[in-house]
Amino acid sequence: MNSASPLLLFCSIQLAVIVPFGAGLLLRRRFRDPQRTTRSLVRLNIAGLEPLIVLWCVWDLKVHVGVLLLPCAGFFLALLGLGLGALLLPLTGLTGRSRQTFLISGTLSNHGFTLGGFLCYMLLGEIGLGYAIFLVLYFMPYVFGFIFPAARLAGSRNGPGRTRWRDFVLAPQNVPLAALFAAIALGLLDVPRPLIAVPLTPLMFISIGLYYFTLGITFRGVDIFRSFRPHVCLCLIKFILVPGSVWALLRLSAVDTCMQSVIMIQACMSTAIYSVITSLLFDLDERLASAMFVVNTVVCLVVVVPLLFLFIPV
Repeated sequence: MNSASPLLLFCSIQLAVIVPFGAGLLLRRRFRDPQRTTRSLVRLNIAGLEPLIVLWCVWDLKVHVGVLLLPCAGFFLALLGLGLGALLLPLTGLTGRSRQTFLISGTLSNHGFTLGGFLCYMLLGEIGLGYAIFLVLYFMPYVFGFIFPAARLAGSRNGPGRTRWRDFVLAPQNVPLAALFAAIALGLLDVPRPLIAVPLTPLMFISIGLYYFTLGITFRGVDIFRSFRPHVCLCLIKFILVPGSVWALLRLSAVDTCMQSVIMIQACMSTAIYSVITSLLFDLDERLASAMFVVNTVVCLVVVVPLLFLFIPV
């Protein structure tokens, strides 16, 4: 790989975020029912594109005992964010469904290729990216197996009913989780992946673009200034408390240096786009989720990422 390739890839990823987000901002008034439109696009992405991407990537993934620490570390980061979010929740001044929205933003982080994974690649090379992929394996079972059902309960306007758990199992939001289990089973059974040229990179960019397009539709700039305390509390969780706790724990461990660097990078990531997606799908406070995602991501890119490039050993 030549020296310009990482820069070109980074610019491509940023354009894949900025262009659809800007398009959503510009076009949102053209939709008669923006909320319905965003939910339809998110469901199309989750039930259509994501299962294909998950199935194809995980099917051929070889799991070694040593790297199983990484998804455990990712799961720990999510639980740590959730616990700290619950502790700081009274300081946010939020009420009702906005409280659940803040907790979801606190527990979900951008560990994927759009930020955390790519930074691992830029700083640590292909080995770092490989470790980052293993770390993020916790994400889909956690989101689709815990966050979505919890958000459905929090956002439900109806009382509990007999069919609730059936709805959980059969909901279209669970299709990527089913694809993950199917891919793992196929790998364990040594079923060879078909020799088909799947356009994985375009599919990933389309999937990312759809998410940021829906974010642009729901985002309102005024919400940034109406949510000052939640922004401060979320930044405190993402960029001080979680990284500080992880740094202290890693200093006591004997984990491989590269693996430690991957965990440390991922511990510093901003909130995930899935915090907005969850709010959209389950009728939580999507405007608060969008505002927190934008502010948190900007702080991460402007302040945290340069510090990582300075302090993470290459």
